[in-house]
Amino acid sequence: SSAASDVYKRQVGYREIEITYSDAASMEPRELVLRVWYPAQSDSGAAPAQYSVGGIIDLPSPYALDAPPVIDDDDLPFTVHSHGNGGEGLLAYPYGELMASHGWVFVAPNHTGNTAFDLLLDMADPFTLVGLNRPIDVSAIIDEFESGLVGDELAGKADASRVFLFGHSFGGYTTFAGGGADVDFDAMEADCEGVTSESCDVLADPNVEAAYRAGFGDPRVVALAPQAPALVSIADGELAALGMPTMLM
Repeated sequence: SSAASDVYKRQVGYREIEITYSDAASMEPRELVLRVWYPAQSDSGAAPAQYSVGGIIDLPSPYALDAPPVIDDDDLPFTVHSHGNGGEGLLAYPYGELMASHGWVFVAPNHTGNTAFDLLLDMADPFTLVGLNRPIDVSAIIDEFESGLVGDELAGKADASRVFLFGHSFGGYTTFAGGGADVDFDAMEADCEGVTSESCDVLADPNVEAAYRAGFGDPRVVALAPQAPALVSIADGELAALGMPTMLM
């Protein structure tokens, strides 16, 4: 429609990418599914994209195309969006389609162990492990777009040195942590005194403690936009000390 053409400036491609990295707790392989929207070359002839929801339902996108070639430009602006607790990356499709049409490479991961299907199938990770993995997922994604994606046409296309990070609810926590706000591990540990739970068992792992205490701030993240953020475990004073542009939604 003419209204859509006023908002969407170019054709958009959509594809899914799987990446694997070693997690900070067990050093075992951790797999992520990335939902990726990007500016596409015009007149590619690509079919409309189909958004697959858990491999059960396929929904046609009203705007994005199925894996057309990316535009020729390099150093495209780059953003990562983090879904909320029990969500999934596909929920970010309105942002992905819009921002990609304006030239952005937009990545929305499924945070493995904290998606809707993980909760539905009773496969969810303990809360403290999710809080550890989420911001590290973000850095792993930036790593992949910076120096990975070997043989993929998206390799080297995004400017991974300057990343806009945003997310909803638990994704807001992820945003603040990825932007450099430290988690108060001592307070989390104190809350576990005399408590028996999977989450508290996670905190007893020295690898987990070391990762939390090292912090999750990634210097490649340069702007934040947390959406209704869950401020779980963020240490006092950390938000006020953030030294980068931040839009609280």
